[in-house]
Amino acid sequence: MDGSIFPESPFEPGHHVSPDNFKGREEDIVKIIRYMPKIINQGIPEHFFVIGKRGMGKTSFVKYVGNKVEEDFHMLPIYLNNEGRDSIDDLIQLILETIFKELDKTKKGKKIIENFFTSINEIKLPGIGISLENKQDFVRGVKNNFSEFLLNISSSLKDYNGIFLIIDDINGLSKTSEFPNWYKGLSETIDFSDKKVPIAFTLVSYRDNFNKLTEHNPSFSRIFHIIEIDHLDDGDIRTFFVENFEKINMSFEDEKALQEMVYYSWGMPLAMQQIGEETFWNVKNGIITEEVVINGILNAAIEIGKK
Repeated sequence: MDGSIFPESPFEPGHHVSPDNFKGREEDIVKIIRYMPKIINQGIPEHFFVIGKRGMGKTSFVKYVGNKVEEDFHMLPIYLNNEGRDSIDDLIQLILETIFKELDKTKKGKKIIENFFTSINEIKLPGIGISLENKQDFVRGVKNNFSEFLLNISSSLKDYNGIFLIIDDINGLSKTSEFPNWYKGLSETIDFSDKKVPIAFTLVSYRDNFNKLTEHNPSFSRIFHIIEIDHLDDGDIRTFFVENFEKINMSFEDEKALQEMVYYSWGMPLAMQQIGEETFWNVKNGIITEEVVINGILNAAIEIGKK
């Protein structure tokens, strides 16, 4: 079969949207990036908590911001997904492995790892020579001295101005008071330190999980700048569809066809991607008619229902 007969879709249903295709959320983006100069110049960490309902694009949002702070402020974005983990030990192990794998991508990063493990070179991780399996004493040691670990890592990153650490899906950590108590202690230790720690902490979860964490420790919420990712504006949705179809030389027959797509997306990135995808596969001769859009909306509803 000739693969050339299948054009490439600009939509990404079922996936987190890549930074190149991210649209909108300008006000929410500014709420985070405006603090980067302070973090870099003064070495004072800031803490952000991104909340929102399922399907609102929280992960795509934080990945986009991470990409932007790397480009605009030369900070190292480190993203990790905590899904399925409900203990701080597991979280610390994930953070360590993710940071080391990120550092291993460059020659200088490899040197940082070597220096860090000079005294514990028996630890091995597949692919880069370090593994934290069955090394719980070491993991707990880092947990108890996490601020010092962050200081050592951030001060070693001579090629970067700081770290943008994203911890996605902390849902499981809201079950007990262990995590909010530990995190509050971490933030206070850093605050009272006279050393510079140029790091932005960004946690991601649902509103109800944030509320649970605050119930466990009422002081937990005071640490964060809260960014709530809600429905997208119609203007952003309109731009999203027009620009994505223009990339592949497709255009709307009339305004009504476009308005149908905007309306039935309900401001949800999940719906936008699926409607765009289903519509795309039914377009003929590069013209997006109202009939094609209606069929795309119906097919999208079926696909979302299946998921």
